[in-house]
Amino acid sequence: MFFIKVLNGKLIIWKATKANEYFISASKFDLIIGGPKPAIYLNARLGSILSEPCETFNSPILIMNKDGDLILDLEVYQLI
Repeated sequence: MFFIKVLNGKLIIWKATKANEYFISASKFDLIIGGPKPAIYLNARLGSILSEPCETFNSPILIMNKDGDLILDLEVYQLI
């Protein structure tokens, strides 16, 4: 599993580190990617996104505002 972000025009890919198995958790209330501190946390309203440094992907905080950024657009892809 991995996820991708474009930062300053550069494509960055974070692959799973095998440090744990906290890949994706979903409920009717939220979507969490990574853990135990999530790389990406979306609430059910999809109004904002939170992020913390994540062991699962060895990723840094992925948003500008530590209190959460507004979601302006969301794209989800499935690779088959």
